[in-house]
Amino acid sequence: KITRKDQFILQLTKSEHSLFLLISNNCFTFKETSNQLRKLVIFEIQTKKMTNNDVLRKVRYTFDYNDDKMMALFASGGQEVTRAELSDWLKKDEDPDFKGIYDKQLAAFLNGFINEKRGKREGAQPLPEKSLNNNIIFRKLKIALNATDEDIIEMFALADLKVSKPEISALFRNPNHKHYRLCKDQFLRNFLLGMQLKFRQK
Repeated sequence: KITRKDQFILQLTKSEHSLFLLISNNCFTFKETSNQLRKLVIFEIQTKKMTNNDVLRKVRYTFDYNDDKMMALFASGGQEVTRAELSDWLKKDEDPDFKGIYDKQLAAFLNGFINEKRGKREGAQPLPEKSLNNNIIFRKLKIALNATDEDIIEMFALADLKVSKPEISALFRNPNHKHYRLCKDQFLRNFLLGMQLKFRQK
């Protein structure tokens, strides 16, 4: 059976397919590529499961952080890491040396990212959470980027996704609130893509 994704791939030229592979591996942006290729990349983004490593790789790529900078961000968030650990977390999932990054480690990195972008606050530093979900990750990114609802809507639009202010507000409510909404993988992945398109230097 030919899937929707297969149909898209069959319509790509050889050069477009090569470019798709680069884009899907976060090596390129697709702002100026063909409409068909753009649809395929969006499809790939929307159907792939989100992982902590994806978040780590996307922040690194978007802001062009080298290993030393990444390690400094971890340290700023309260987690000392080695270059070897960082290397294993950044490897492709299919690499035999790939290792998943735990929630607490990613939380420390994101806290360090907040310190980098907003300045380290005085006094006791927040401890990294032992458990993360997409809502918490999204909130930390929002804080780091000092992003307003309008900024977030703009980033989603860059990823070809239209969202409203109520949808955004629901993600940041207390989990016990009746209008609280879980942030799904597709939603966070599209935000990360929009963040890349907005902030990645050409």
